Amino acid sequence: MWLSGNWLVPHLDGQPYSDKPPLLFWLINLAWSATGPSALAARLIALAAGAGSCLLTGLIARQLWPGLRGVGPWATAALAATGLFSLFSSLVMFDGLLTLSVLLSVLGMLLVWRRGRAAWWALVAFGLGLGVLAKGPVALLHLLAVGGVASFWIAGGAPGGRRRWYLGLAAAVAGGAVLALAWAVPAAIAGGAEYRHMILWGQTAGRVEHAFAHARPWWFFLALLPVVVFPWGWWPPLWRWARRRGGSGDGPALRFCVLWFVVLFVAFSAISGKQIHYLLPVLPSLALIAARGIVDDGVAARRRDLVVPVLPMLAVGLIAPLYEIGDALGLSAHLSHAAAVLDRLRLDWPSWGLLVVLAALVLGVAPRVKAQAAGLAAAWAATLVAVHLVAAPAFSIYDWSRLAPAIRAHQACGVAWVGDYAGEIGFVARVTRPVESLPIDLLARWLAAHPGGIAIAKRFDPSTGTDLPAPDRILDYRGRRLALWIAPGAAAACP
Repeated sequence: MWLSGNWLVPHLDGQPYSDKPPLLFWLINLAWSATGPSALAARLIALAAGAGSCLLTGLIARQLWPGLRGVGPWATAALAATGLFSLFSSLVMFDGLLTLSVLLSVLGMLLVWRRGRAAWWALVAFGLGLGVLAKGPVALLHLLAVGGVASFWIAGGAPGGRRRWYLGLAAAVAGGAVLALAWAVPAAIAGGAEYRHMILWGQTAGRVEHAFAHARPWWFFLALLPVVVFPWGWWPPLWRWARRRGGSGDGPALRFCVLWFVVLFVAFSAISGKQIHYLLPVLPSLALIAARGIVDDGVAARRRDLVVPVLPMLAVGLIAPLYEIGDALGLSAHLSHAAAVLDRLRLDWPSWGLLVVLAALVLGVAPRVKAQAAGLAAAWAATLVAVHLVAAPAFSIYDWSRLAPAIRAHQACGVAWVGDYAGEIGFVARVTRPVESLPIDLLARWLAAHPGGIAIAKRFDPSTGTDLPAPDRILDYRGRRLALWIAPGAAAACP
């Protein structure tokens, strides 16, 4: 988009890109209009979306429990300290913007409920439209899961009755569709028949029925549930509160949070394609439940209640020595990709020990529920930072910038990619011309036809293609080998 100036139809390697809508790309290009192409500028957009989601969760908490002091700030803090959210909202991904958009719609529905004004449906429509532009029609699933079961969580029925509620919901869906179609229709016309089919039908239908990628069994999310609810679902005081006092006086608000999570959890389990970050827009519901429990002064807590939530921190801190033991027993060869990562961490004992110290400090927090909650939130934030610092050496096996100087020097003579190219080197090497994808059995012929050109194989097997020249460079890449060839010839002579 930056290279072509075409903001209507996204392109990848010169071809229309239909996998995702353009909102994230638009925002990155807006930032780049001030900074130029910058990884930092793109990452700040992701962080802003995560921060906005935390703030919106606090506003939603105030609508759910308007008379409960402190629930808004605690909801904001609880979402920020939810493990899965804090991890994925720090990455440049479409799900962060989708989460922000979903929360806008949820806030709009709650304002309709509390204030009885139909004008707030416009906020619901705006959030839906942004969600579709962020990640596609999956935003509609999030909206209908919350608004469609309104009669189960709204006390005394919706303002004006259920009929008026669902008419407002239908109007919001129509308004969101208009906002999304304002881009989709012109893009479908400009992008051609295949692109039109994919953005209007193919991508959504394919992912629901027969996943293009990430196909998982129905129980995939169920198996990951302990990870999804960490750390609040591992905290015993919340379970005791939910069992004894959770429904007292605020049943509709709690039903809303529970149904929000359960309905979408079941819906995503039924869909063919599954990735754990698909649940990112659902996590605010858990943060809201945690905040409601935290502000209840009647919740009893003991120091030993912190033992279970800090167990994962202790486990992370023990990874390095456990890997040393596994290596001594000859097991590391069976770890493949994980071994490639852990091999770069094995000597950094002081850093790994920091995580164990953090866990020990949390156990020393005063045994009051709010102090424990603050301790858990701060400890998880510190753990995440520590893990990033400790894991920094391991990130090298994902780092395409190692190849950037060579690619930039030779791209004028042609760049070839063995297998399917997915844009891996486009930004990092500032590639300005199409990359040619080809099978490995044609690589030798391509090198002969492109003097001074450069070719890359992401997964190189030295036993494949006996007629191939030896690679000029071989690097570790995700437990495999990445190979680079430079065709004989002067790169400076290429146009």
